Amino acid sequence: PLLASAEGAAAATERAEERAEEGGAVQGAEEEDGNGGLSTAAGWQEAYAGLQLLQCVHMETPREVAFQHPAAGGAWRAAGGLLLHRHAWVRAASARLLGSALADHRIGPLLLQEAATSAGRLAYVCVRQLEAPTLDEKLAKQAVKNSLHLAMILVESAAVANRPPVS
Repeated sequence: PLLASAEGAAAATERAEERAEEGGAVQGAEEEDGNGGLSTAAGWQEAYAGLQLLQCVHMETPREVAFQHPAAGGAWRAAGGLLLHRHAWVRAASARLLGSALADHRIGPLLLQEAATSAGRLAYVCVRQLEAPTLDEKLAKQAVKNSLHLAMILVESAAVANRPPVS
């Protein structure tokens, strides 16, 4: 059942990322935000539920969502793509998942090998999260933690390549 949950999380996060890329989360399609109001971030519930499910499965059975599993790899990539989603809950859940991925030796290194989720790109996106108009303290702390972790990875990789780090 947990493998099915991991695959469900992967599918939900990938669909949410596709909707965001297609403009569904940007063009102002409105739907209920769960607090009695309307949200202009269409599909945020699906994205948030998928990210929460991936987080829960990762906490309970990390092997089920290791990056090598085809469905899980797609979910981790999609989570990285949702860091700048218009809805604050999706951004926060995605940032927490990035922190979990970076801390997990089975996920972080493989995730960072992908072009769309390279250390440099993710570091840039984490800094951009700090510019959000609806930034809360928890998201700010997580974005800073992720940025620092990614900065250390970039400095280490520059040292390994015997190059000075980019300033």
